[in-house]
Amino acid sequence: MTKNTCPGECCTYREWHVQKPVTFFAEPNSQIVVGRVEPKQKVKAFTGEIHAEPYPVKVTILIELPNSKTKVVPGETIYLVSPDGEGYWDAWYKNEIISVQDYQTNYSTMIRTKPFRNTWWIKAQLPNGKTGWVIEKGQFAPGDKDSCS
Repeated sequence: MTKNTCPGECCTYREWHVQKPVTFFAEPNSQIVVGRVEPKQKVKAFTGEIHAEPYPVKVTILIELPNSKTKVVPGETIYLVSPDGEGYWDAWYKNEIISVQDYQTNYSTMIRTKPFRNTWWIKAQLPNGKTGWVIEKGQFAPGDKDSCS
């Protein structure tokens, strides 16, 4: 799990417009409902978490990590855990999180061993002032999440 993250280079937490009915929960993976928000209402999103099943990929080219003596050599496996946007991924390698670039993790340089799955939990303040968590499934206006648009 990656806490306090917003996936994508221009991803931003701020006021978001609701486009589909949304149910908010007390915590990620909770069944306790704290509120519902209807289309045309707004929420104030302020943090998020990426819950991911590590995505193993075998390295097919040498990866030298910036500001580190660590090298990932062809044949080794790293585990992608979170897309950071604009071609970067957080990956698990030898008990630490490293940042790798997309050209190091694309189809031509990695051998995928299973599908990548992740869930983006968003914490927001509802119109009634309560706070809750929701899985992002396209219920919010796309431009509200992207400060570059």
